[in-house]
Amino acid sequence: MDLRVHPTDNDIYIFAFIFRIMIQDFERDTELMELLDKLRCTMRDVRSQISIIEATISPCQKIEEKNYKDCINAVSTAEVEAIKFMKLNVELVDLLASLRRQVYSRHL
Repeated sequence: MDLRVHPTDNDIYIFAFIFRIMIQDFERDTELMELLDKLRCTMRDVRSQISIIEATISPCQKIEEKNYKDCINAVSTAEVEAIKFMKLNVELVDLLASLRRQVYSRHL
């Protein structure tokens, strides 16, 4: 006996209609849209920061005796970039929390 609930076509249409209304309501909420834009920018910055860290430590991939100094310098620079990365992650978490509060307070 299959006890799972299978949505009917009617259920799907109702869900799609309600979802469409919610999206339209979100689009009218300028504060929410601004938060989403900031979130996208911060996510892009996080991805860029990862690329910077990867590029910074590339001298360490080919360790030769003469290259140790370059590797040490690269690791030091990567540490600074990692701190920037952590700050971006904190900013990202803060934006997500703001977004959650915004949705809960205005749309649920």
